[in-house]
Amino acid sequence: MNYKLKKSFVLLLSIVLLLSSLPFTSFAITASGECGENASWSFDSENGQLTISGTGDMKDFSYYRDIPWREQYNDKIKTVLIEDGVTSIGSNAFTECINLNQVSIGNSVTKIG
Repeated sequence: MNYKLKKSFVLLLSIVLLLSSLPFTSFAITASGECGENASWSFDSENGQLTISGTGDMKDFSYYRDIPWREQYNDKIKTVLIEDGVTSIGSNAFTECINLNQVSIGNSVTKIG
């Protein structure tokens, strides 16, 4: 092995070892949007919680493609919190949320689609 190639290999190996010793930090993602006339959603990736807040009805979702959190977060949602003020839970809202294991519903909810 020539000297330059050996030196490059040692440098590359040193960088890999240095990077592997650094602590891995994940960054929480918070996303949000509208899900009704006066209702909104937010998702916190750190704890896997989808929160529905605001007032009034949540939108009914005729097609699962219309669910705003479906494409990026459906498989990451572990808990759902429907806050007081929201009066209905939209049809099909949690279709294919395969890791959902807990739902808390506020006292103002009077209709579940």
